[in-house]
Amino acid sequence: MYEEVQGYLENPPKRKMKKYEYMKKLEGMERDEVNELIEKRLKYIMKEIKVLDTHFVAGVSKASERTQATPRADEFNVVAVDIVLRYPEHRFLFANPKVFERSGSDSNHLQQNYVIGFVFRGENREDVLHTTEDWYDDLQDVHETLNPKDCVLESDMQVDIRKMITDGDVDMGEEV
Repeated sequence: MYEEVQGYLENPPKRKMKKYEYMKKLEGMERDEVNELIEKRLKYIMKEIKVLDTHFVAGVSKASERTQATPRADEFNVVAVDIVLRYPEHRFLFANPKVFERSGSDSNHLQQNYVIGFVFRGENREDVLHTTEDWYDDLQDVHETLNPKDCVLESDMQVDIRKMITDGDVDMGEEV
């Protein structure tokens, strides 16, 4: 950050904007002072605004027909996310993954990260939730966006052969 401030002050824009005024206040400060001010400001902002986003991860394998470490778009009818880590209560938000923008590397896959919305600190210090138009807080609302012809068949759900592999094949040792 210190280098960015110095670079900006060495080559200021021709049109003096607010950013220039703020950068000018940092002129002459030592690296540690600049970094401390920036860290302090970031902590404040992070208390006031929280970004809600996804982080979809899946293993790559031929058996799962994945070419990258993200879920395939055809694996879910509905995506549900509990936002408790950035919101003061367990609250689920739902989305139809068919409306998500696909991965640039393989259009059969979802991206890892989607912005769900933001939590802002309200006037009375309460958390106020704002979501993007793809996310719903009522499962019935997202259900209405589903097209039966696109839905995952129940027979294709929960395809996980780990239990079949371990049934009878695992020696749990002697009973104590």
